[in-house]
Amino acid sequence: MSTPGEIMDREESDTTENISEGPVNTETALPDEIPTTTPSFPALLLLAQKLLVPPKEDIKETTEESTVLTDFQVPVSPASKNSPEDMLADIIKYVTILRDSVDLIPIKDEEAPTSTLPIGHIARYNADVRTYNVKDAAKKSITNFIDQLDQLGKIFGVLDALNAIDYNYAAIVSSSNDPPGVSATSSNAPSSSLSSTDSRTKEENIIKILHYHYSSIFSILEQSPATSFRRHFLTDEIFLRFSIHNSRQHLITLPENHITYPSCLSAMGLLMFHLYEVTWENTTLENGLLISAMALSKWPALPTYTMVTTSATIHTALSCGLRLIARRDGDVGHIENALGSLRTVWDGYKDLPDQSPEMGTSRRSLREELGMCLLEHYRLSGQLEHLNQSIEHLQALLHHMKDNNHTPEQPIISNLGMAYLSRFLHCGDVEDLDRALYLGQPSVPIFDDDDSAAINYLFAMTLAERFKMTLDTPDLDKAIQHCRNAISLVRPFHPLLHQYRSSLACILYARYEAHKLGEDLQSALEVIDAAVTDDTTNHPGQYMYVPSKAIQGYLLSVRGESTGDLAAIENGISLISRARRDYFGPVYLESHIENYLSNAFLYLFRAKKDSADLETAVHHASLAFEKAPDNSPYRFKYGLNLGNLLFQLHQSSKSSQCDDALALFRFVSMSSTFPSIRLEAALQWANAAEASNYEYQVAHDALAMALDIIPLLASLEHRMPVQYKILSSQKCAIPIRAAAYSIDEGDIIKSIHYLEKGRNIMWAQALNLRAGYMLSRGDEREREFKLLSRRLSNMRHGESLIPSSSEKLEENIRHLPPDHFSRIPPEISSVLGRVIGIYRDNYSILVQQQGTNKTNQFLTSFKEHRGQARDLFLDSSVHSSAKRWHELISTFPDLQESLYFSEKQRADLMRIVTKGPIIIINAHGIRCDAIIVSARSEAVDVSFTHLHLPDISGDEIQAWAETLREGMNSFYVGDIPLPQYESNYLVPILRGLWKGLACPILDHLRQIGDVKRVWWYPTGPLMFLPIHAASPCEEDKPGLLDLLISSYVPSLHSLIRASKSPQLPLKVLAVGLPDTPGFSSLKYVDKEMKELKKHFRGSPDSLVTLIGEEANIYPVINSLPDYTGLHFSCHAYQDEEYPFNSSFCLQNGPLKLSKLIDVDLSRVQFAFLSACLTSAGDTNLPDECIHLAAGMQFAGVRSVVATMSSVDDKLAAGMASKVYGYLLRNGIENADPTETAEALFEAIKETRKRKIPLAYVVPYIHLGI
Repeated sequence: MSTPGEIMDREESDTTENISEGPVNTETALPDEIPTTTPSFPALLLLAQKLLVPPKEDIKETTEESTVLTDFQVPVSPASKNSPEDMLADIIKYVTILRDSVDLIPIKDEEAPTSTLPIGHIARYNADVRTYNVKDAAKKSITNFIDQLDQLGKIFGVLDALNAIDYNYAAIVSSSNDPPGVSATSSNAPSSSLSSTDSRTKEENIIKILHYHYSSIFSILEQSPATSFRRHFLTDEIFLRFSIHNSRQHLITLPENHITYPSCLSAMGLLMFHLYEVTWENTTLENGLLISAMALSKWPALPTYTMVTTSATIHTALSCGLRLIARRDGDVGHIENALGSLRTVWDGYKDLPDQSPEMGTSRRSLREELGMCLLEHYRLSGQLEHLNQSIEHLQALLHHMKDNNHTPEQPIISNLGMAYLSRFLHCGDVEDLDRALYLGQPSVPIFDDDDSAAINYLFAMTLAERFKMTLDTPDLDKAIQHCRNAISLVRPFHPLLHQYRSSLACILYARYEAHKLGEDLQSALEVIDAAVTDDTTNHPGQYMYVPSKAIQGYLLSVRGESTGDLAAIENGISLISRARRDYFGPVYLESHIENYLSNAFLYLFRAKKDSADLETAVHHASLAFEKAPDNSPYRFKYGLNLGNLLFQLHQSSKSSQCDDALALFRFVSMSSTFPSIRLEAALQWANAAEASNYEYQVAHDALAMALDIIPLLASLEHRMPVQYKILSSQKCAIPIRAAAYSIDEGDIIKSIHYLEKGRNIMWAQALNLRAGYMLSRGDEREREFKLLSRRLSNMRHGESLIPSSSEKLEENIRHLPPDHFSRIPPEISSVLGRVIGIYRDNYSILVQQQGTNKTNQFLTSFKEHRGQARDLFLDSSVHSSAKRWHELISTFPDLQESLYFSEKQRADLMRIVTKGPIIIINAHGIRCDAIIVSARSEAVDVSFTHLHLPDISGDEIQAWAETLREGMNSFYVGDIPLPQYESNYLVPILRGLWKGLACPILDHLRQIGDVKRVWWYPTGPLMFLPIHAASPCEEDKPGLLDLLISSYVPSLHSLIRASKSPQLPLKVLAVGLPDTPGFSSLKYVDKEMKELKKHFRGSPDSLVTLIGEEANIYPVINSLPDYTGLHFSCHAYQDEEYPFNSSFCLQNGPLKLSKLIDVDLSRVQFAFLSACLTSAGDTNLPDECIHLAAGMQFAGVRSVVATMSSVDDKLAAGMASKVYGYLLRNGIENADPTETAEALFEAIKETRKRKIPLAYVVPYIHLGI
């Protein structure tokens, strides 16, 4: 065994060799021209440059290169108005003003629910504290920020102290204590400037200066308040080598029996471990481990008190070395040895008081190393108990440090985040994903280094995993960006570089699967090729990730499958098989390799049609399923894959695998994994049962399960744009299909239940939230529920409570009263003036120093980071908020808005159907059925009658809807004339609806009695067809426009709600915009408004108009709840990307549906929407009824006149006049808004007498009572 002297001599030899030849890291070489952006070279060299800058009075006489170097000069004249210290003081002043002004800011709710905080914050709150004061929290947060700014000021002091070190070489030469290894010859003397263009000479000069001043620099850094600042020097190769050199020099002078000798040995070993994590030289690691072991061997001889105080430090250092050896060799035994000693020391140490700052530091280091070793054990063994214990220690350490105003170092944060992410992947708990997301938020980096890379990598991986749950592709875009950031920040030879590249390739492939863009697959292949090139057979920590060769092989097989290249698929299988054979990590990671191999063999089967390949695919899919952890999301995903393969094998070879496939589909659909995976499994369960002619009930059960899962896709855990994307991605008619099964079974009530359950899901959520925030304040529980409902409602459309851009701010201002800012208290105006002044002064200084472009680039980057932090704050609290909201609403049964149909609603329906039947039309595949809800004259109950429609099918209806949409688009853009649109598109479809749907329904209605009024309840593509206008289209034969007063209903629930609204006297708000900025003029709006005034001339107070410039967003939206009638005569549009952005186009911007549904319109009796596309519907989710008219009804309006497509403004004016003329025929005081449908019927009949083309009349429809 080597003696301490031999080991230290060997390390000294290594150090000296590196000094003479320059650092191993080639990035540390000084560039000839230093960039003006953030330096990418190590911070220590940057400080050395500062030490070598000539005195200020000589700057003008230096070379151009020296002038560049002065850009980094820290000491600035205190008298300089533009010094960093002055700018920092201004910023602190600015932030302090804001903090002191918080109490002056009027806000609606000063309380906020604790559950809206990120989950990492909630853990630090008392579980019984359900709300917190927003202003107090804001002040505390700003105070913390001011403290951070103060810390930055202290860092400026550290830099000044470093710069103040005498760097005059003459002093070095005259010193009698020349450092070993540095000769004081003139040939080696460092000059006082870096004017030489020889970068090697510059570097040698820097090294010598640092060597001489090491002790001064080290003592200054020890006093630095910023952990990231100190941490960076512990990852700097030059600094570490000189630290080890000085440790050796100190140990040489120290007797081996000295009381500090073991601690010094331990400290030197720890420095070697830090150096190993920079250079990854095995010799350094082994020497560090030997020295740490020597320290431990001498530790028992210490006095008892010293043994206790040094125990943590000595055991921590040795355990660190054992952990690094375990990572290098993949030997869990080293970790178990480390854990044995660490646990023993921790048990004796955890309750000891901190008798000194060093004692507290030692305790923190001990706990950090214990958490790290437990995490490493999990990575090696896959044992969940070690992961749980690791999280417990690292989380407690993080909280302790924050509570004691210690800034945690980034490795603690990134490793805790990776631990949470690992537990999410193992157990599927979404809250762990939230915690990882919160911890992974990349901050504005002080240094570009491995720690910053790790944080970016954590954030990227968390976003990538969240995408698999939400299917929200922007998560992938951000994940790719941050993974690229991680790759750019990490050292070129870091062993995790190829892991980062492998992960980037996987994320790029995920985006390829989402969008099917070939460039993403090509980029993934290029990145994985680079990762394989980086990979070696003895990389430390290979067990931590799926081998890059396996990923490379899988991507090759994917490309082969997409291009029909059989050789590429076979090559991919070969690479995956080789990676599988060489893999030695934990089983849970091996499941991914098995899955890759299974998919590759499936591609081979598709190419060669050899059933043996399919059987091999099934074999590896079985292994992937078995090896995945029990509750991992991947286990259920792989179970779904296995089920699909088994069913495919059954179909190809008529094997007996179908039962196994159905069992797997059922297992996955009933699990607790992602709703998207569960829904796919339920649908496959139904499809397989149908295709294999299983018992009818099997497929029915599967569809019933799918219906239970659908609402989970639109849960409060996701904001509504994400909910919409998830629901849209399914594109499946599950409610219609399930209803068809129930109709076949003769269970009509259940079929209605299925239809109601599967539609208007997003509306139900909106109604529940609104019921919550409209709740009157009561006890603490009610107050919390009200606040939480309001917060979730504000967040649900993806908008922040604080505007994220000037555009968002302008949009918010449109919703404020015109005199809003004049009402701001003078104190706040004064504060804002001072803050703006400080901002402008510092902006001017930055422009003078950096130029306009650089300053604006910096501000843009800062805003992007701030926006990302804001989004992350919302994202990482949404699951806890939703969970608490569900807990609370369960205690308010009267508030829950369920859209399901139940027997309890029969009495409500009875009051409606006495005026006319509700006709539900369900079309699926080759069949179509009607369910007629009516009240027979002799009955006292509601009658539900099934009517089969044999002359029309779901497939025909789908084709008609697509044809009509195509024809309308061609007509409205002018590609075809009106006669061609009517003859080729509209008339054939109306005739088809007449023959297949209207005629048999009319025959049935004649049996009921003299029916004049009906409510149509279409499903699926029928939502886009004008059922109310079905006709033989022959002059002498009437159609439905002539025979029935028709209304439409989004759902039975919405109709029942509308019927229960109280009837109030009519007072109408009419909004008219003849000229809207950015849109064509509507010449007949003025005429329409004049006609309305004529109808109300007997009671002018019953009509209020907002016309032209008066029709701004604020007065309109603020006035809506005060009226019982609404009239909009303006442009409108249906947003096909996100229908909740569908809008009325007002004078100063769009009044969006997302804003409209938050308004309480329960007093409004009727609304006339004299605008285009107000009930056009959404092609992606037709059964959700997301359009302006439905929004009005769900907001509380009883009766709505709307348009299915674009309309002529001249005809619109005439139609509106006729409707009001009918409603007010007996005077305003006798107006009955429930006659709106009849009024529209009469208006259409009168209009048709004037031979108006059918295409102009058909779009007008009525919704509601």
